[in-house]
Order: sequence, then C-alpha cells, then structure tokens
Amino acid sequence: MNDLISRVQISDLVRSYDLSKKNITEAMELVRQAEQFRDSIMPESKYSYRKPSCLSGGRYGNPEAIESESALETSLKELKLSYWQYIHGLTNIRQLLTPKRQEEMDKQMKNPSSLPEINLENIDSTLKALKLNSKLYLQETVEEVFKYLQPTRMQSHKTPKRHMIGQKCIIENFYSSYWSTFNHYHQDKIKAFFMVVSILSGEGFDGKIMNELTTHFRENDYTVNYEHKFFTIKRFKNQNAHIIWKSEGDFIRNEINKRCAKAQLFKAGLE
Repeated sequence: MNDLISRVQISDLVRSYDLSKKNITEAMELVRQAEQFRDSIMPESKYSYRKPSCLSGGRYGNPEAIESESALETSLKELKLSYWQYIHGLTNIRQLLTPKRQEEMDKQMKNPSSLPEINLENIDSTLKALKLNSKLYLQETVEEVFKYLQPTRMQSHKTPKRHMIGQKCIIENFYSSYWSTFNHYHQDKIKAFFMVVSILSGEGFDGKIMNELTTHFRENDYTVNYEHKFFTIKRFKNQNAHIIWKSEGDFIRNEINKRCAKAQLFKAGLE
C-alpha cells in the first residue's frame, strides 16, 4: 500500500468515514421528516417570521437559513475535509513544504469540493503522489534555506563565499530585543532551517525545538549563545545574529551547498 501510513490505519479511517457519512445522512433525513411532520400540523399563519429549522442551527427568523439538502451537503463536505486534513497530518508532509507550497495546500483544503472521496483507492493514490513528490518538496525547502543563509550583496565584503553557505552565516534583524524572540519574518525560515538540519542529519524533525529556541531567547539576554550540536546561534546588540556551524555540522552545510549548486547548474542547463 504505502509506508507513509499503515494499511490498518487507512482501512480503519475508511470504515470510520463511511459510518460517519451514513449516520449524518440518516440523521439529516430524520430531521427533515420531523420538520415535515411539524409543518403538517402547524399552520403557516401562526408564523410571523420564517419557520425555524434544526438543519440551519435553529436560527429563528434567519433569512439565510440553509435548506435540508444544502445542510446535508455542507456537513458531508466538512466531514470529508476533516478526514483529508487528518490524513495529511499523519504523513507529516507539511513540514517538508515551503511557505508557498503550504499556502497551495491550505487553498486546496479550503475547497472541499475539489477533494476526492475518502476510499482506499483515493487515499492510496494520494499517499503515493505525496511520497513521490517528497524529494522535490525537500529540495525546494533546502533551496529556501540556502537562500536564507547565503550572504547578501551587502554582506559580500564580509565573506569570500558569496555563492555558498560558509561556516558563519549572518542573519540581519534576526530577533527583537523588545519581545525577546526572533522577528516574525524569520519564524518560517528558521523553522525550515531546523527541519532541513534534522532531516539531513537523519534525526527527524521535532517541532518542539522552536519552543526551545523561543524559551532560550526569552530567558537569556543576547550575550548568551544558543548551542545546538551542529551549530551556535550568536546574537548581537544590533539584533543581528550569526549562525556558526560546528565541525560536527559541516557535513550538513556541505550537503546543502552540494544540493543547491547542483540545482543551479541544472537550471542553467550545465548538467
């Protein structure tokens, strides 16, 4: 089937979805019948406003109250969406995505009509596509991290390695001394950096490391460095920071440079 999620998990999800869909459909039909019975014995003249409907959340007099058919349709769409969100969450694929890719996924999830039905075949094909594209997603994120750590033109006089990540990476306006944490602009980028380091080192990404970094910034002033097994983050009074690679992390830095140099050659048609 697929090693992103076990076959047992997928089968259980499909059974759960089918049962939930059946129960919602039957419940909506019972409500529709109950309202038909109510309307048959309560004359219209008794109402000075629109008849309330349980299917519209009991919003009395709501001119936009939805009809039973659209209520059922909406409920089933939301059910399907919740299952696809859960399935994507189980794969942890989101941590590989660049912010742009995440926006694309979020946009798709906001339109349940575009999502396929929940069944074994569709889940299997979706997981296979995600697995097939996972290397592409990782490469895109590695390139984003490379651009983030690469010296800017203004910094070029400070390092001879303009087109690669050197041992020391200068990050401007990295943190806010007022809020004692990194600036909002850097949040997604530093998270991607940690993710790439974790995956390329074979350790796997743990989102808790972001909380650990935030806690360190809040509990210590800029004179106290953040120490990771592969690098050091050194902050300065001007709110800049240096990411200084340790010798233990050189293999990761070299891998990022190698992957991005190869990608640049490929795009230039030189490979």
